[in-house]
This record gives sequence, structure tokens and C-alpha cells, in this order.
Amino acid sequence: MNRNFTLLKPEWDFVSLDRIMVACDIVHRADVAAVVLQEGLAQICLVTQNMTVVRQRIEVSVPRKRKGSVTNYEKGLTRFFDAVFQGILRHIDWNVVKVLIIASPGFVKV
Repeated sequence: MNRNFTLLKPEWDFVSLDRIMVACDIVHRADVAAVVLQEGLAQICLVTQNMTVVRQRIEVSVPRKRKGSVTNYEKGLTRFFDAVFQGILRHIDWNVVKVLIIASPGFVKV
């Protein structure tokens, strides 16, 4: 227990390899997904009974609001949220995940 090991077999068939890959892949075991974000920074995580794995870290530069002009700020936020959405689509298997939690400082949405 809690030690690395090597499993050797003279010949591997497709079914056995597929079973091992599914058993080792957290995407197939995660019941909960979490997106933890703040302005310009997000982490997409998969949560199982035993561990939490960060699948993607997203950093997008968002310009500061300036008096009289917020267009660059809004464009930066749009790029950031688009990157977060694409990451969610890429890393979350909706056939397995039952709950998506989106958390931000002062805001939690389940």
C-alpha cells in the first residue's frame, strides 16, 4: 500500500489496457468539479473521495478600469471568462460529474 509498482504482462489486450486507463484517470471518477476564480485567475479542479486535482490553471491579464473608458477592462474580462468556459468544456466529463461548484471571494454558486 502507498508504494509504486510495475505491472508486467507478456501480452496486453485492448480491454485490459482500457480498464487500467479508466481506473487511473480521475476524469472518470470525479463526482464534483470546482472552478475557483478571481479576476484574471481561475483553477479548474476535479474532486473525488480521496483527492482534489487541479486540471487547469488559467491566467489572463485584465486591464484596470480607467476613468471614462472601461472597454479594455470589459474585453479582458470577456477573454478571461471565455478561457474559463473553454477549460470547463475541455476538462469536465458531464456524464460523470454530478455537481459543479463555482467559487469566488465573497461568492459561491452550486
